[in-house]
Amino acid sequence: MLPSLQMLTKLRTLVIKGCNSLEAVPGLGSLVALEELDANGCYSLRELPDVSNLTKLRTLILRSCNSLTVVLGLGGLVALESLNAQGCASLRELPDVSNLTKLRTLNLRDCKSLTAVPGLGSLVALESLWLWRCESLRELPNLRNLTKLWKLYLGSCKSLTTVPGLGSLVALKTLDAEGCESLRELPDVSSLTKLRILYIGGCKSLTAVPGLGSLVALASLEADGCESLREVPDVSNLTNLQKLYLQDCKSLTAVPGLGSLVALEELDAAGCQSLRELPDVSNLTNLQTLGLKDCKLLTEVPGLRSLVALNVLVLRGCESLRKVSDVSNLTSLRTLNLWGCKWLTAVPGLGSLVALEVLYAEGCVNLREVPDVRNLTNLQILNLQDCKSLTAVPGLGSLVALKEIWLRGCESLREVPDVRNLTNLQKLNIDGCKSLVAVPGLGSLVALEEIWLRRCKSLCEVPDVRNLTKLRRLNIDGCKSLVAVPGLGSLVALKEIWLTGCESLREVPDVRNLTNLQILNLQDCKSLTAVPGLGSLVALEKMWLKGCESLREVPDVSNLSILQKLSLRGCKLLTAVPGLGSLVALEEIWLKGCESLCEVPDVSNLTKLKILDLDGCKSLRAVPGLGSLVALEKMWLTGCERLREVPDVRNLTKLQILSLGGCKSLTAVPGLGSLVALEEIWLTGCERLREVPDVRNLTKLQILSLGGCKSLTAVPGLGSLVALEKMWLKGCESLREEPDVRNLTKLRMCELPDVINLTKLRMCSFGYASR
Repeated sequence: MLPSLQMLTKLRTLVIKGCNSLEAVPGLGSLVALEELDANGCYSLRELPDVSNLTKLRTLILRSCNSLTVVLGLGGLVALESLNAQGCASLRELPDVSNLTKLRTLNLRDCKSLTAVPGLGSLVALESLWLWRCESLRELPNLRNLTKLWKLYLGSCKSLTTVPGLGSLVALKTLDAEGCESLRELPDVSSLTKLRILYIGGCKSLTAVPGLGSLVALASLEADGCESLREVPDVSNLTNLQKLYLQDCKSLTAVPGLGSLVALEELDAAGCQSLRELPDVSNLTNLQTLGLKDCKLLTEVPGLRSLVALNVLVLRGCESLRKVSDVSNLTSLRTLNLWGCKWLTAVPGLGSLVALEVLYAEGCVNLREVPDVRNLTNLQILNLQDCKSLTAVPGLGSLVALKEIWLRGCESLREVPDVRNLTNLQKLNIDGCKSLVAVPGLGSLVALEEIWLRRCKSLCEVPDVRNLTKLRRLNIDGCKSLVAVPGLGSLVALKEIWLTGCESLREVPDVRNLTNLQILNLQDCKSLTAVPGLGSLVALEKMWLKGCESLREVPDVSNLSILQKLSLRGCKLLTAVPGLGSLVALEEIWLKGCESLCEVPDVSNLTKLKILDLDGCKSLRAVPGLGSLVALEKMWLTGCERLREVPDVRNLTKLQILSLGGCKSLTAVPGLGSLVALEEIWLTGCERLREVPDVRNLTKLQILSLGGCKSLTAVPGLGSLVALEKMWLKGCESLREEPDVRNLTKLRMCELPDVINLTKLRMCSFGYASR
């Protein structure tokens, strides 16, 4: 607690900044000589004594006094020049401040509870007014007398509907009303001839800005997100304007006078969906950035060829744009974005853009050709994805600065030039180039880190890739004609290999040196017979060999100690997976459809395993160690016809799904009654199953399928399965006991054997029952 200060009558400066626990300042009202008070960050300060006697106080700082609710006597501080109450979130109101005629700076930013500032219109000396994020402030007094005000910040005053007297603030240089969502109109601002910055972005309800065309000193206008703004006055007199932002003015149909803004450097009208045309812009010779993204109705940009200072041109999503003028004069252009200009058939002059670094023309589906681009020696990114009509890219092989090439989906592209000189290229994407037969020079791209050649159905071969020692990702999915990947075994930096669906691929080189490889995907390589060196891939985390129908064996995998996912589904000729029991990090095993698999090693060490899929392993006789898989959540052994027994499964307390359907030789499932997390049991067609343990503890079970269990005589505990929704017992010919199902109130579907009498079942109401 601060002692009383009432005796300090000569004190001129008081700084209590950062006194977080201070709740009061006793005696403050007696400090008649005080000129400066700094209470910044006194978070616990709830109130001040009446300060009306502090008639010499010139500076008052109450910033971040979050708990302060009132400032008694504030209106009597006749000498006050600066008041900073920023962040006083609990301050609901101020006294009348009309007598503070010397006040030059008033900062009430982030006073979120403040509803009014009475007397504000009388502060004739005021130069700066900050009311940012005063979200509860609905109205302001008339400001016409604040003729010295040159900074006015009203940003994010969401409840404010009007600014009376704004048009009289003749000294104003900066006006920020950004995010004033309820502001429907502004007064005529034609008298604000000194205004240099006008921010009205996000004023969603604003329909017009009367007098805008007279703001001759204006240098920056931000009106982005003014969704209701249908028109702006003629702006031809704004010859000092350098920045004009009109993004997402969805209702705006025209910008009259735009072509006269000779000082303009940046123009962004992205998302102006109603904008049908632009004036001739040939006089905007200082324009550096032109953004017209998603101006969907715009058909042309007249005068574009004269914008010699242009650095960035964005026409992405201009769906109605049918042509662009010859751009050969735009020798300063660094970025050209034509993404999604689907009616564009040509880009005349493109080959002369010697400064160009980035070119996006993705989705220009009618673009049949591009000029020779060999002079674009500064180009780093070339994106022509989904240019479905494009047949060639002449000069591509000369773009020595290129780092990224994106040609995905260029279905008509039959060839690319020799790319051996592109020694800076890091990413190459030629996905879905169905007609492409070769990529000459690929083996010389020594900086390459990522390659995508997916779905290049006509690609028969790739050059030897052994020199691509920086390559981290190789994706050749769906290249059905590809027979080999020479040099693959030398790519020591490789982390991912994707060769899914390479149906003609018979072999891969020895991969033992790929010690950084984390992902190996060879799914549906139907002709592949072996993967030599697989057992040495010590960094491997995920491996998919699903559908490799010709694969007869895999090497010992016991060294793959961080492997998490293993999929060998549909490897019909595979007889064993040596070393499987040592994969202690394994979380998922998918061996469905491995019809020749006779055995699996003891899996008791796979304590992280969550998914085990052995469906359709017709030759499998046992799964040793199964009962130790304490993390297991889902287990599928459907159709394992020779499986006679499973170990005691009582420790699998996390198991949610158990599927043993069609295991015709299975006689028992020991420990089943202890699987308290079980939600689904599928034992359909287990013809030799005579009994199941008492299931009364399986209170989460929703599905129980025992259909076709011909030898089953009883299901003890069935009546306690309170969560059960679906039950199939049809075909259980030996089942004689009538189950008491009165507690199965959630049961919606039930199929019963003919031998069961429905007498007791009438006591249970469910949606569907059948025999």
